[in-house]
Amino acid sequence: MDREIKIALVGAGMFGGDVHARAYADLQRFGIGAQLGRVGLDHWTRDFASIKFNLVAIATRTERSARRARHHFKTWTGHAPKAYSGPNPWLQILRDFPDLDVVAVATPDNLHTQVILAALHAGAYVITEKPMCLDIHEADRIIELERKANRIVAVDMHKRYDPDHLRVRHDIQHRIGEPLYGTAYLEEPLEVSTTTFKWAEQSDPFSYVGPHWVDLIYHYYKSKPVSLTAVGQSKAKPNTLAQRGIAPANRKVHASKGCD
Repeated sequence: MDREIKIALVGAGMFGGDVHARAYADLQRFGIGAQLGRVGLDHWTRDFASIKFNLVAIATRTERSARRARHHFKTWTGHAPKAYSGPNPWLQILRDFPDLDVVAVATPDNLHTQVILAALHAGAYVITEKPMCLDIHEADRIIELERKANRIVAVDMHKRYDPDHLRVRHDIQHRIGEPLYGTAYLEEPLEVSTTTFKWAEQSDPFSYVGPHWVDLIYHYYKSKPVSLTAVGQSKAKPNTLAQRGIAPANRKVHASKGCD
């Protein structure tokens, strides 16, 4: 097998620029062998050693960020992908690269569906950050088109491979025994959704981070969650929160849903 895989990255913010772009830089420089070994698939290394990877395009919302991402990638690899920007830059990429193999989606949550559907219509495979979409009907459309196009839409659930998580799973299986139940807690300051991820209000508090923990439990133990509880607390003044469109201080919201 001797071929080149052409990749386009849509979204180069904190995760797209720091994780996706660096991963594709490593693939472009060194091939896939080391990455396969990292996730326990080293038996495929010889078969896939000759595959070359080429990040042909990077797209962001602004021209400045697109140029910055392009410059960083060139610094890492010596190769400068074509930079795109604007409200729908993925459409330009798909027009300019009709033979594109993979579209990587690292946009804000609310834009995932648009990029995924466009990529599938163009005949490309997709790897997207979680959540795949924000609406069950969008998921149905993606799955239907994925099957029709005979392509794969992969969702990056990378928490499965975190060394600490793997160690916990190993300890439970081999030292503690079969688990009877599991509980996961995630705590983060308000600044994460108001400063780091400024687009979070166009998603929701669970979708932009929670899928990782649901996936972790299901992937490791094939157990579906039976309830979800959300608690919000703040020491900010109520009028300050109201200006931000956030509920009053110490307001708690609980929701649960049973599963089979």
